[in-house]
Amino acid sequence: MSVDRPTYDELKAKCEGLQQQITRFSVVEQDLVNTRDSLDRELARFKAIESFTKRAIHATSLREFAVITVESVIEAFEVECSALFTYDKAGNSLKVSAALGIGEFEAEYPLDMDWMAARGLLKEGACAFIEQPYPKDPWGSLGLCQVIYTPYYGNGGDLRGFVLGGRSARKQVYYDEIKEELIPSFTVFAQQMSTLLHKLESHEYLERRVREQTAELIAANAKLTKANEYLQREITERKRAEEALRESGKRLRAITNTATDAIVLMDNDGKISYWNSAAEKTFGYRSNEVLGKELHLFLAPQEFYDIYKKRFREFKKTGEGPAAGKTLELTAIKKDGTKFPIEVSVSSMEISGKWHAAGIIRDITKRKKMEEELFRVQKLESIGVLAGGIAHDFNNILMGIQGYASLMLMGIDSSHPHYDQLQGIKKQVQSGARLTSQLLGYARKGKYEVKPVSLNRLVEETSETFGRTRKEITIHRALHQDLFAIEADRGQIEQVLLNLYVNAAAAMPGGGSLILKTMNTTHEDIKGDVYDPKSGNCVLLTVTDTGIGMDKKTQKRIFEPFFTTKEMGRGTGLGLASVYGIIKAHSGYIDVESEKGHGTTFSIYFPATEKKVQKSDETTEQFIKETSTVLLVDDEEIILEVGKEMLEAVGYRVLTARSGKEAVEIYKKYSSKIDIILLDMIMPGMNGGEVYDRIKETNPDIKVLLSSGYSIDGQATEILERGCNAFIQKPFDMNELSGKIMEILEKK
Repeated sequence: MSVDRPTYDELKAKCEGLQQQITRFSVVEQDLVNTRDSLDRELARFKAIESFTKRAIHATSLREFAVITVESVIEAFEVECSALFTYDKAGNSLKVSAALGIGEFEAEYPLDMDWMAARGLLKEGACAFIEQPYPKDPWGSLGLCQVIYTPYYGNGGDLRGFVLGGRSARKQVYYDEIKEELIPSFTVFAQQMSTLLHKLESHEYLERRVREQTAELIAANAKLTKANEYLQREITERKRAEEALRESGKRLRAITNTATDAIVLMDNDGKISYWNSAAEKTFGYRSNEVLGKELHLFLAPQEFYDIYKKRFREFKKTGEGPAAGKTLELTAIKKDGTKFPIEVSVSSMEISGKWHAAGIIRDITKRKKMEEELFRVQKLESIGVLAGGIAHDFNNILMGIQGYASLMLMGIDSSHPHYDQLQGIKKQVQSGARLTSQLLGYARKGKYEVKPVSLNRLVEETSETFGRTRKEITIHRALHQDLFAIEADRGQIEQVLLNLYVNAAAAMPGGGSLILKTMNTTHEDIKGDVYDPKSGNCVLLTVTDTGIGMDKKTQKRIFEPFFTTKEMGRGTGLGLASVYGIIKAHSGYIDVESEKGHGTTFSIYFPATEKKVQKSDETTEQFIKETSTVLLVDDEEIILEVGKEMLEAVGYRVLTARSGKEAVEIYKKYSSKIDIILLDMIMPGMNGGEVYDRIKETNPDIKVLLSSGYSIDGQATEILERGCNAFIQKPFDMNELSGKIMEILEKK
């Protein structure tokens, strides 16, 4: 069988066909190889992306995430460098978060948003490959010639930054071959990175918020701890303060409740908020009866209410007013309706921004009585000064009359036609002397010879004498057996007793009982608010009658001079006035208690003395001729004249001096001839006491008879205690004078 051999041309055509097939197979083979390589690269990139994902998911911070990102870009996409930028919207610039494989990045890169928008770089998911970057771009300025990058966005769709990878011109350029496969992979990488970044940011945000809130909680807890500690301290301090306040309140209440003055607090509305124990006693209202009421309800007169309300309205605004910080005297009303004087001291105090008032109220009833008594005493003393001066001058006048009457009687007997008239003159002088004695007693100027005396003896002697003249009065004596002695002028105390007896008899015109009591006591038993006795023992004399008694009005005036309840011409009004003056002059006190129709009791207190009572030597009046020399000293001309004549009439030689200074000079000149000095006590310039002391310096043994009708604050007693021999009271007659002089001269 024959075989047809192909022709050359046919063989050639077949060879060419085969060659084409081989070529095609080679191309396909190469494509397969390229595809395999591409797939290998793509697999490597996805493995790199997977590795990135595994590493990035465990990142604990954005900085660590950025570093992992740029490392993974270099590994997965075979680039020389990589960077992660963060977009700063406010500055329209990029900030480097992390970079690798390239020189120093600057802190910030300004963006040309128009240039990036033109290249589609601002769309979410966009990815670009640029061989010649814009020189002003942040990566163009780095000298990169091939750059692939993609933006990434936040959860809210806002641009967050860019991921970049690039090669420099010094390296082999092969991006043209693979750029088509790089862009999808790079886009996937960017999307994966963005997703992981969102998660990381959310996680970091949550952690940051947890840390921040934890820090805030720690700070708040620290503050709370401090606040709690402070609160605990405050609570402790408050408890202490409350306890101190309670203790202070207790002390304050204890103090205010023991205060003798009423203490009243008023709130901003003028209502009483506090009322202490003294206020209860003062007004008679219990605290629960007055709290919440206005104070003016307890004040008088009624017209005061409106003024009080008006003034308090002013006070509550400013804390000031006419009464604030002042002391006022007002009239108050007790619960039983009794009105009484009070003294109110008002002060203001601000409590919680409101003005309150505090008042200290004192019942001044006793003080008012004391002021009335003091005024009465001062009035009596003023009248006493006047009465003393009148009595002094009157005594000098009586002395002249008495002296001349004595001189006239000296040369006549009872058969003389003028004898009775002269005796009548002497009696009138004696009456005048008794009157001046009462005036001096009232003026406290008649206390001359003060010695320890027995009050019991004086009461017995004077009451017996008085009882013989008033048979209708029964006298009862209850005299303490061991009564203390008193220091007194015997004559003045007798005058006190007789005046009290006479006053009692006048109160019992139909007869009655006169009760006389004495007892020992102390200053603590002396009654009367105005008295301030010295501490020590006292003697009490009470004189009680069963007479008609006195009302309160009369009791207030009985010690006033010239006050009398008797008919005109039947009383001088000096009896009880002189009693008061004499007792005060003896540092004593007198009280009177009486009730109309129930008699009267006078209580008299004298200071006791430990000195012993001495028996007095009684002398008989004598009229004896003498030849001794007498220095007569007196500032009254009439006394010098009549005294000189009286002394010369009984045989004395007489020198006269009209002043104390002249008396001292005369005595120095004639001291060897003068046997006795008759010295007036009250003189202008150098008084009797000073004259006595000056002459005693010259002759300590000189004999002196002190003469006066007037005494100031016990001057006569003081001179007698310094050694003066005796005292004679004006007016005196010739017999009294000569007897006193003889008594002194006969003593050695």
